[in-house]
Amino acid sequence: KVYDGTANVDRANADTSAITLDGVLAADLGDVTADASGASFTYDDVGGVVGTGKNAGTGKTVSGTGVTLTGTKAINYDLATINYLTGDITKKKVSFTLTANDKVYDGTLAGSVAEDALTGLVGADTVTLDKSGVSWSFDGVDVARDVTDDTVVINRDLMRTGDYTLGGADAGNYTVEQPLTNYQSKLTPKPLSVTGIDVTTKKSDGPTNVTVTGTPSFPALETREHGSGN
Repeated sequence: KVYDGTANVDRANADTSAITLDGVLAADLGDVTADASGASFTYDDVGGVVGTGKNAGTGKTVSGTGVTLTGTKAINYDLATINYLTGDITKKKVSFTLTANDKVYDGTLAGSVAEDALTGLVGADTVTLDKSGVSWSFDGVDVARDVTDDTVVINRDLMRTGDYTLGGADAGNYTVEQPLTNYQSKLTPKPLSVTGIDVTTKKSDGPTNVTVTGTPSFPALETREHGSGN
């Protein structure tokens, strides 16, 4: 079964049709059968650690109660031990959505996204999204503009490198669905201010022209990332 936070075996996935009895006398064969219609089964705790039976894993041992004997010769027998087969609990898939962030031009390829909370967790399980192995970068460092109207800023590709993983106490019971590797967002122009200009005060009844002095200057410009293309 898929992890659901419990150690219960889903009866729909428990094959009881092949139950065999060991030790029935040859003369009684066919007159003693095992009935598991009212039985329940659970995955055993691992290594005696209470509460671990619910965790995802393969080849997990199973125990059960409620198996009985039926048939005309059943009164002559008791169930001494029951040897159960094993079952698997597969990891539950969780997912999340994200939004690609726009950024102001800074001369680098670096981009970012905003990830939403994980969906699909069971109960109060503690699971976190680990972003440490993921980076996002634009396909170029320059602001992209419409070829027919350069006042219009258009999207650039924002690409993912690496995969998201999971952390937290219950992370081993889940697997995370990876988002797309390519999104789109905008590099927006960086506003610049001009300093170093002085305007001469003039009388209100004077000519409309004003005198401007000084040397205009810009703040330090961004250093472009090398080898980044356009």
